[in-house]
Amino acid sequence: MKSAKMFFLLLMTTGLLVVGCEEKTKSEKAKDKIEEAADAVGDLFEQESSDLKEELKEAREDINDRIGGLKAKLADATDETREGIKNGISRLEIQRDKLDASLERMGDNAKEDWASFKSGVRKTLQEVEQDLEEVIN
Repeated sequence: MKSAKMFFLLLMTTGLLVVGCEEKTKSEKAKDKIEEAADAVGDLFEQESSDLKEELKEAREDINDRIGGLKAKLADATDETREGIKNGISRLEIQRDKLDASLERMGDNAKEDWASFKSGVRKTLQEVEQDLEEVIN
């Protein structure tokens, strides 16, 4: 009987130790949740960053295409239209430079102030869109 009690006591102690070891403390659970949230934010940043970079590259391609078209028209342009075409090319080259600067900054410090950076890039993209519409085809 004494050995049965000892066995039962040993079994209960082992069970409590196993349960105690497997049960996470509140701080461990909170730490896990914080790590999961940080991973989710990191994943979201990476996705948004990738999407924005793709938009910038597409806008740059549009500008290059438009500049190429304007340069082709420049060869056959009259004196009256030549100045307007040159101005259009200059405006688009400035916008292309802005896009290039945004692409460079994306890798540098964009993560530190993502909302501000993203807002600035969106504004640049709107300006590019507006200039593409306004510049002579």
